[in-house]
Amino acid sequence: MIGGLPSLETITRVAAVELQAFYYAFCCWRAKPEVTPGSRAFSIHREAGVVALFSVIAVLGCIETVGIHFLISRWNRTAAWVLTILSGYGLVWIVGLCQSIRLRPVLLDEEGLLLRLGLVWSLRVPYSAIAALHDGGWGHDAKVAPLGGPKTVIELHQPATLVYPFGITRQARRIGVAVDGHPEFVKALESQRLAE
Repeated sequence: MIGGLPSLETITRVAAVELQAFYYAFCCWRAKPEVTPGSRAFSIHREAGVVALFSVIAVLGCIETVGIHFLISRWNRTAAWVLTILSGYGLVWIVGLCQSIRLRPVLLDEEGLLLRLGLVWSLRVPYSAIAALHDGGWGHDAKVAPLGGPKTVIELHQPATLVYPFGITRQARRIGVAVDGHPEFVKALESQRLAE
């Protein structure tokens, strides 16, 4: 921030995240998951019921938006429309986040492990940076499990920096993971680690 104003980098980052949310909400309904050739993908949304939960939240959000609009419009039409627009914006984010979780799976490839939690964060971890794998009962600093607890905790040799939307960063050394097809994921990850 210079003189109380956000930097150009911050403004660009915020705009990029906003555009991604709208892209996933409106342009990706028939898209296939983002998987690079030669990588092995593990989704994180099926067993957790992410789509069902987000669908219920979106439907309830629509019902609430209509009810609040009519209630507030009795006193102030401008306020009612402002709240309706803000609620619509929130619904776009809910749909965009759900779609991004569905379309951005965890990947194992020759470069390492790519952990992704939709639009929330992503992290590239070389296999050599992984110190150990623990069961899900271990404590964790971050998690790739949209609902519920992790099934495995990946412990890194050194803390990694997670970059969240809007430029927020956080250090994590133990990352909890819950992917669909979890036993196959652990087996594949262990074999990749040992091959390093």
